Amino acid sequence: MASFYPEYRQTLDPRDWRAPGAAAVPAAGHPLIFAGFLLLMLFNVALPKGGIAAGDVPLTFGYMLVGLIAPLGLIGLIRRPAISPVAVFHFLALFLPLGLFTLYRIQSGAGAPVVLLTYSALFLILPLVTLIVFSSYLEALTERQIATVLKWCVVFVLGWGILNFLSYALFTHFIEVPYLTINAADSGEILGKNNRRGSLMKLVSTYNNGNVCGVCLLMLMPLFVHVTKSRMWTVLMCLAIILTLSRTAWFGLVCVLGIMMALRLIRVTNIFGWTVGIALAGVLILLLPAIGWTPDRLIDPTLGHRDYQWLGLQITLFGSGEVRVHEILYLGLLQSLGVIGLLLALAVLFFPVGYGLASLSRLSALRRSALAGIIAYLVVACLDAALIYPPVFLQFLFLVALLYRRGFAGAREAG
Repeated sequence: MASFYPEYRQTLDPRDWRAPGAAAVPAAGHPLIFAGFLLLMLFNVALPKGGIAAGDVPLTFGYMLVGLIAPLGLIGLIRRPAISPVAVFHFLALFLPLGLFTLYRIQSGAGAPVVLLTYSALFLILPLVTLIVFSSYLEALTERQIATVLKWCVVFVLGWGILNFLSYALFTHFIEVPYLTINAADSGEILGKNNRRGSLMKLVSTYNNGNVCGVCLLMLMPLFVHVTKSRMWTVLMCLAIILTLSRTAWFGLVCVLGIMMALRLIRVTNIFGWTVGIALAGVLILLLPAIGWTPDRLIDPTLGHRDYQWLGLQITLFGSGEVRVHEILYLGLLQSLGVIGLLLALAVLFFPVGYGLASLSRLSALRRSALAGIIAYLVVACLDAALIYPPVFLQFLFLVALLYRRGFAGAREAG
């Protein structure tokens, strides 16, 4: 589908150049750090909905692992601090004010404890853990280690998703593995979660929701294309996004391909790329009758009944009503947090974009891919951000941490 840059290889910062006779650069990062990274990626990318339920509240293994590993990571930082200054600034100067302002709004409006916990996690706990604690450990891993884990986690998501899409289309059967591919509380309930379209079911993979799956695949697509360097996997990624049967994901696919071309991550310059693009568009057209849609419905002026978000919008300085940031991200922020909260949130969300574009000439292809994923999410958030649904915002923060990664620390120490 596209022409790619040369075969993947470990990319080092120019400062990591070693003179003849210098110590050899370690071939891999610390095995314990790699094991922790592997577990976090496994249960927040490959199996993000696996877990148990405490009453009506689903607890995912991925988020539980974050809570378990974070204290250990913090102890390691005390012994050997190596935090990116940009990550520290992003949290202290931007996330912290937004988080405190959001908590003030929730408490002043007598918000429910679950709402307080949700937004505390989104705007304070997860950013603190990801940007301050975990981000420094990314520098203890080589790019090859990061790429290998990411590649096979996403390959599993694609394979499981396409398998289940075909299984339902052919046999009306959805394959579940309770506690792993689906939360124990949701076992047998996946078909009742607005995932069916006509005679088909959305490709949900292990994310159990077509829109959430589509948003996450769009974020991870630039990284996946970079680390696989494979036309076949690129085509399968595009196909999986189309099979989510989500107009948000379809719009996002066009946008993310444009973003990747703008950042010189792909170049569609040959007849193969155009042929595949036309074929994928043909697949989309063939799917429309099966899901009971006409071409006119592709452009829905209500954005899938989301028009209530702008029809009932009240613009205030500090927000009105309950704090509820769903679907259309920026309208939800404006309604819930007011003009002040929206400005704080825009600073939080777009700071990494500004940093990445300002540093573009110095970014490796891996970091440019992370930047592309960040921009893709911020564009798709105009339609459906899926902000509060795990693991969407955690994956966004992972991309931000990867963008701030300064290189492999082992190379600097060996120099």
